[in-house]
Amino acid sequence: MFKWIDRTFIKPVENSRMPLGTFILLAYGYMVVRNMLEGVLETPGIGFAATTIITLEILLMHFPLFYFMLFTIVILLIHFSTGHDIRKITRVLFIYSFIILIAPLADPLFRSGGYNLAYPGDPRMIWEGIKATFGLGKMYYGGSPGMLIEGYLGMILVAIYGGLRAQKTWRKVLSILLAPVILVVAVFIAGGLQQIVGAIFGGGSIGIANIYATGGLIGSATRKYSLVLLLPLIPLLALSLWLYSREKVRFLFRSLKPLLLIVFALGAGAGFLFGWLNLRDVLIGVPRNPFDYIALFALLVLGVLAGSASLFFANAYDPAVDAGARRTFRRAAGGLFILSMLLAWCLGYTALFIVIAFFVCGLVLHIPPLRLSRFAVPSSFLHALAVFLLVLAGYSLFGMERTFNLFPWQLGLAVFLPLWAVFLGRELILRRAGLKAEEEAKE
Repeated sequence: MFKWIDRTFIKPVENSRMPLGTFILLAYGYMVVRNMLEGVLETPGIGFAATTIITLEILLMHFPLFYFMLFTIVILLIHFSTGHDIRKITRVLFIYSFIILIAPLADPLFRSGGYNLAYPGDPRMIWEGIKATFGLGKMYYGGSPGMLIEGYLGMILVAIYGGLRAQKTWRKVLSILLAPVILVVAVFIAGGLQQIVGAIFGGGSIGIANIYATGGLIGSATRKYSLVLLLPLIPLLALSLWLYSREKVRFLFRSLKPLLLIVFALGAGAGFLFGWLNLRDVLIGVPRNPFDYIALFALLVLGVLAGSASLFFANAYDPAVDAGARRTFRRAAGGLFILSMLLAWCLGYTALFIVIAFFVCGLVLHIPPLRLSRFAVPSSFLHALAVFLLVLAGYSLFGMERTFNLFPWQLGLAVFLPLWAVFLGRELILRRAGLKAEEEAKE
């Protein structure tokens, strides 16, 4: 039976030639469908049940980030317990992650109208669910029979897959025994991060809810929840990609320019500082909320990610780079673009708009037929504008939708003109050095 399962359902997926992005999009589709079904059949206030901007944040960002965190941790733990190829584990898990659709489809069969679901961030939810399975108690708030089915089925599938793929006997036994532990650990981390942050900064269980509802520079509680998931997810994704393809990750890291990334990060941080200096008399008590400081850290990360995406994007359309490397750069730029957009979305809609403008500068610079990076003056101008846009992104946390009106034009000139001069000087020096190298090569 297990050989038939392996031959029919596992090996074809493991040996699939579809790119990683396709598997990610498929899993993301399952997540969106799950959330929409919850709105239709169970939890009120999401999916088709509401049409507010908060609904979109929950539907497209907050809940999917929870699932991606959950899946990433499960993939890493299965890899370490079995020693199996993480690329194959990723394909199988993402393809069969449709089991998350069970709860909204099954729950109405147990109770008309379904349940008020919540992802399991409270340990009591899991413990009471296990007790309820054996008739020893009632379902804890947020849980449902369908979620229990998902959990037990996931545990069985992880045990089967680990037993089939672990090469050594001790690893097979370990993988099967650790299957429930893997799922519980993943659920605790993905579901409990918000509670941990709330307990640390909110001062105990009462502060858990309050810390997300106390306003501050990030006004939306949903975006705060998303940011708490996204920031730790980024290094986990980096670790997963390192295990997925070490050679490509090394190649990408070697192609980065640390000084430029520092400039991008400092630009975003400087915008935050300018906003505080100019508007502190108006926005009294800011920054005060712990999320204001988390937002500052996220801004610095945004500068590094957006700057890296821009560099990869440039290499992806550089005729001097071979086709295979350009393809690698293109995929890396796409992934960093998505992470940058998510970070900007968490920080605010103005920041999101500004980061979109930042990437438009990259399009004009590097994509044919314009490719203005060929010319020193427009290239330096657009590079300086890109950094200046990150300054505005940092300022937007204070200025919000009025950022462009509130940012002093004198300060704008004082920031932009030196940036342009520095990038112009850099362009001229690099181009002169390139011409000199070509002449020496000809000689």
